Amino acid sequence: MALLGLLAVGDNHSLRLMMNSLLLATAVGALAIPTGYSLAVMLNRYQVPGSGYAKFFVRMLIFIPLYLQVACWRSLLGPQGWLQAQVGEYAHWVLLDGWFGAIILHALAAIPWVFLFTELALANIPAEFEEEGLLNASPLRVLFGITLRQSIGAVFVSALWILIVCYGEMTVTSICNIRTYAEVLFTGITLGELNGEKQLGILPGVMLIAVLISIAMLLGSQLMPQATHAETGRRTQFHSLSQSRIVSSLAWCLVLLLVGVPLMGLLYKAGVTVDRVDQGWERSWSLLKVLEIIIQEYPANRPQFIWSLLLGISCAIVTVSIALPLAWTARLGGKAAAWSLGLCAGLFALPGPLIGLSLIQIMNQRNLSWLIYLYDQTIFTPLIAVVIVALPICTFFAWYGFRGDSSDLTDSAATEGAGYLQTFFLAGITRHKSLVVATFFVAFSIAVADVGASILVIPPGIDTVARKIFGELHTGSEDNVASICLVNLAFMASMAVVVQRLLRERK
Repeated sequence: MALLGLLAVGDNHSLRLMMNSLLLATAVGALAIPTGYSLAVMLNRYQVPGSGYAKFFVRMLIFIPLYLQVACWRSLLGPQGWLQAQVGEYAHWVLLDGWFGAIILHALAAIPWVFLFTELALANIPAEFEEEGLLNASPLRVLFGITLRQSIGAVFVSALWILIVCYGEMTVTSICNIRTYAEVLFTGITLGELNGEKQLGILPGVMLIAVLISIAMLLGSQLMPQATHAETGRRTQFHSLSQSRIVSSLAWCLVLLLVGVPLMGLLYKAGVTVDRVDQGWERSWSLLKVLEIIIQEYPANRPQFIWSLLLGISCAIVTVSIALPLAWTARLGGKAAAWSLGLCAGLFALPGPLIGLSLIQIMNQRNLSWLIYLYDQTIFTPLIAVVIVALPICTFFAWYGFRGDSSDLTDSAATEGAGYLQTFFLAGITRHKSLVVATFFVAFSIAVADVGASILVIPPGIDTVARKIFGELHTGSEDNVASICLVNLAFMASMAVVVQRLLRERK
């Protein structure tokens, strides 16, 4: 129905952009969903040596910003990357650029999210279902007959996630020069295209947003915490020695591909040297250069690091202050959950450039001097942008964390006359300190990693690490860009370690 509506009122340019986004999402889903789902099953249902470390590395990729993942892979397989330096023009067919590059890069970034959704679905399968099946059938028959059917919701959730990301994210498509709805919003604003013949129709854009809000609400309903079975916490394992060896090798190959290969690309790019010799130019690699250039990065980019830190901390404080009450109120279901879900779904469906464009229209009021001051002289506008991006994810994160909270303490507090705030602080904040801190770090990580929503509203004289890396990626990932990416990568990985440790403490 949404497509029919767009055909009726949309112009050819808008329809073409929408179809480009849909085509991108379809291709990405065809690659990422089978890979991420299979990896989650292998690490959660088979005896894979070191599976705990493997799962940690895959989850860590969720915290790595998309522009960083793009920089990692393109330094290896992109234009002017390692592969092109080795084989020259023969690398043209496999370079991560254009449609091919956009599909592969989005798929590689989506695999960890598919893995996470599948893990959550597998954790909710009652253990006795699979155990009883293993008594009468082979592990493969149990896998396809019980495990896949019980966790099929993860496939639909992953597909919806990929659709929303491909529609609203412009980082990959901007770097790979692919025209999609979000990419045109971004470039159209910066280049003035939106005032020309290719201006996006207002009504089709509104309809697209409405469709994505509906999709996001369905996504949220799939992620809504539900009552778990008594046996859910016990993990079933498919005991088959021959299969486990094959599965272990395949699982670790995938993990090393996702984590190790792009890291090697950045290390190569940061340490490559070109020296003049009698026969011409000679390429070599130096670990000493990698260390030297990393040490020099903070002094050279100190303002960007400081502004990123300030923006991240401010966003984390504001987001946690809003997300925790929303999640606590919504944990019991009913109308409160519906309102929280609707708010988060609506924010979650907004493309980043559209958030920036809307804030520009709101804040750029020349007759209000105080609003202009906030817009031109402070980080208020980019702060609002990153809060809009972080709030839905942090609310769902805290909501899922509150799901196992017993209502006994809440009921007893209400019986003794405690009000909402007292109950929230005693039964919510005090008993879930690790969750509160973890939510803070999640919001912080999202804020410092955002590009799509905040890049359009960062005032003059203020710059962030994310914006600088994104800008320089368009000119190629040279050694200075690779070094700052390595520093940022180490920082985001440390955030992932902290969050996962805090969540482990809750258990």
